[in-house]
Amino acid sequence: MSGDLDKSSRHLVEARVAVINCPGAVPFTPLFSDMFDRAAAADRDDGGVNAEVNVTEYQAEAGKLPSLDGNYDAYAITGSRYGSYETDEWINILKTWVREARRKDARVLGVCFGHQVIADALGGDGTVEVNAAGFEFGTYRFQPDERFVQIAEQLYDVPPPPSGSIDMFYVHGDHVKPSALNGLELENMGGTDVSPCEGLFDAKQGRFLTLQGHPEFDEATMLACHTSLTDKRRLPGAMPGETDSEKSDLLRRQLASCSEAPACQAWLAQLCTSFLTADVRRAE
Repeated sequence: MSGDLDKSSRHLVEARVAVINCPGAVPFTPLFSDMFDRAAAADRDDGGVNAEVNVTEYQAEAGKLPSLDGNYDAYAITGSRYGSYETDEWINILKTWVREARRKDARVLGVCFGHQVIADALGGDGTVEVNAAGFEFGTYRFQPDERFVQIAEQLYDVPPPPSGSIDMFYVHGDHVKPSALNGLELENMGGTDVSPCEGLFDAKQGRFLTLQGHPEFDEATMLACHTSLTDKRRLPGAMPGETDSEKSDLLRRQLASCSEAPACQAWLAQLCTSFLTADVRRAE
C-alpha cells in the first residue's frame, strides 16, 4: 500500500498506479504517495476518495517504463529538471510511450514536466518552450474552464473547487505555447497572465489530465526548490519583471506565499486520486 494512515471503517477499493519518476531536484514519488494517502484518509466532505493507491515506481531516465498491457489501472508522470523539448534519449522514449498510451486509451496524469511532455508528445515539436514571460514560483491562482469543472464532477466524481478557482504551488520556467493549443487533442484547463495554459483535460474520453503546478508539493518541498534554484542562480533572474529589483521583490512575495498550503490542496489531492482511480471505483 502507499501508506499506513487510518482509513477508518470505510471500504476502499484498491488501484494500481505506475508512477513514472523523472529526474529532478526532489524525490517525486514519495510526495505522490503521500498525496494519495491524504485523499484516502480524509472524509468525503474534506476531499476524501474511497480508494487506496498501490504505487509502483519506474525511472524514466533509465528508460524503464511501465507496460500498457493491463497491469496498471492508471499512470502518472512526474516533474523534472529537464525540458520536454530536450533531445535526451529517455525523453524521446517517454514521448513515444505517451503516444502509445493515448492510442490504447490509458488513464494518464501528468504534472509539471509530465504536463509538458504529454503536450509535446501529442502536439509535436515546438509545443513547449521557455516562457518569455518569466518563471512561475510560489502559489498562483487561475479560473478553470467550466467544461473541465463539469467533466471532473461527471467522470471523476470530484465537486467544483471550493472557491471556484484553483490555486496550487508552481515551479516552472517552461510552458505550453498558447499558439499550439489548437493543435492538441486535449483542452486548455485555464491559465494565469504568466502562463496561459496551467493544465490540459480530455473533453472527449476523460482519459488524460495534466497540471502545470504541483498538487503533490508541500511547504517544505517549495522551500527546498527555492534553495536549489537560487543556489544555481536561476532565481530571481528568471522571474517576471523589468528590473532586478522588481524580480527580487516578486520572488520574496512568492516565497512568502509558500509558508502555508494553497487553499485547494485537499481538493487537488482529491482530483488527482479520483482521476487515477475512476475506473476501479466505477467497476466496484
